[in-house]
Amino acid sequence: MITTPPPVHNLVLNVRSFDSLARNVWGGDAALITLQLDSTLIRIDRSRKNPAKLAKEIKTLQKQGKQALQTLDPGDSALAHDAIQALKTNLQLFAQVLKQLKR
Repeated sequence: MITTPPPVHNLVLNVRSFDSLARNVWGGDAALITLQLDSTLIRIDRSRKNPAKLAKEIKTLQKQGKQALQTLDPGDSALAHDAIQALKTNLQLFAQVLKQLKR
C-alpha cells in the first residue's frame, strides 16, 4: 500500500520534537546531534518550494539521523526507545518525500 507522507512542515515539527526530547533524555550527549538536526530542519523548512534544494537537505537530514541512531544509546529507558522509534519513523517518511521529489 502506498501512502502519502505528511506535509514536510509536519515532519519538520516531528523531528524537532525528537530534538527536544533527546536533549532531556541524553543531555549533553545529544547536544551536537540536535544542533545539527535543528540547522538542517531550518534549511528544509525554508526550501520547501525548491525541490532540488529540498532533496539535498533531506539527504543531509537522513545522514544526520543515521548518525544520531548510531550514537544515542536508549539503554533501558522506555522514553528513549520511543524517541528512537519516532526518529526512525520520521526519517522513513522523509525518504518517501524524497522519492516523490525524484519523480
